[in-house]
Amino acid sequence: MAKIYHKLTVVFVCLLFLFAISSEAQQKTKNTKSFSKSKVTTKKAKYKPWTTVPDVTLLNESGRSVKLFDDVLKNKTVVINFLFSSCQYRCPLQGQKFADLSKALGKRLGKDVFLVSISIDPTYDTPEKLKVFGQTHGRQEGWTLLTGNEVEVNKVLLSLIGKRASGKGEHNSIIVVGKTNDKNWTAMSSTYGLAPTLDILNLIENIQKIS
Repeated sequence: MAKIYHKLTVVFVCLLFLFAISSEAQQKTKNTKSFSKSKVTTKKAKYKPWTTVPDVTLLNESGRSVKLFDDVLKNKTVVINFLFSSCQYRCPLQGQKFADLSKALGKRLGKDVFLVSISIDPTYDTPEKLKVFGQTHGRQEGWTLLTGNEVEVNKVLLSLIGKRASGKGEHNSIIVVGKTNDKNWTAMSSTYGLAPTLDILNLIENIQKIS
């Protein structure tokens, strides 16, 4: 009888030990998941700038030389897309999206928010071609279209979308929404370039709230 009691006691102690280890492991897993989630969902992480601004010289749709940062981006909230004027499908949709944004922004366009289109085919896209593209899609003041030397354009494209000018072979529908101070980006995010206009407007509002 004593032997049976001893064996039962040993089994009971072992079960208690295993239960304690299991509970501790579950708690650690829970804490790790909670920590990971909190890191991912913070606004600071979501809108943190991932690049600096290459202040290169480009040409706008009027053929005027402009410094990308000093003349186009500095101390502004901007929405940037990437297109080429000879595109027959996606770029016209992107042009229409910027036209829709222009209407939705109203008087804020060119004062509170600025739109920028950068050519991914700068060899073909002269300022004149970009001007026609803008006119076709109802360009208003506050929407700037940029082209220029391919080397300089590539510096911009690599910093913003991680790809060089691709001409007519590829197309990137991303848009970048950002806010700058007098030196660099203060907040940035990106989304699908043909996302609903209201979604893009909401993203603009969120970016502007970041100090």
